[in-house]
Amino acid sequence: MHPLSDWHVIFLSMIFGGIFSYDLIMGVLSKRWASTSGTITHVKAPTLSRLDPKRLTVGYVYKVGDNTFSSSRVSFPDPVTGGRSVLYSDYPEGSDVMVFYNPKNPKNSCLRPGFKPNWLTAALCLIFSACVFVLVRGS
Repeated sequence: MHPLSDWHVIFLSMIFGGIFSYDLIMGVLSKRWASTSGTITHVKAPTLSRLDPKRLTVGYVYKVGDNTFSSSRVSFPDPVTGGRSVLYSDYPEGSDVMVFYNPKNPKNSCLRPGFKPNWLTAALCLIFSACVFVLVRGS
C-alpha cells in the first residue's frame, strides 16, 4: 500500500475542515438572523432511529413576507448528522415555534441558533488536526 502524498493529506484536511467550518460559520451567523413564528408540520424518526430512538427529523413551515418556506434544520450541526438529540416533547407536531432565518436568503433557517458542538464535530476536528500533523511532520 502506498503512503498518502502531501496532496492527499491536504485534500482530506480541506474536506473535513470545510464540513466543520460550514457548521461553525452558519452557527455563528444564525445568532444574528431575524426570527419569525413557524409551525411544526411533522416529526418522524429517520432510519438511524434503531441506533437512537430519540433522534428525529423535525419539519416546520414559516412565513417571511408573502413567501412560505419549509425546512427541517434544527441547529448547526444538524441533529440528523450527529447534533444534539431532538426529543418528541421539544417539538410536538402542530406546535408553534420560533424560526430563525437568514434575512438575505430566507430559505436558510434553524430552530436553535448558534453553534452546537457535538461528538461528530469533535471527531472531525481530531481528524483535521491529525491530517495537518501528518503533513507537517512529514515535511
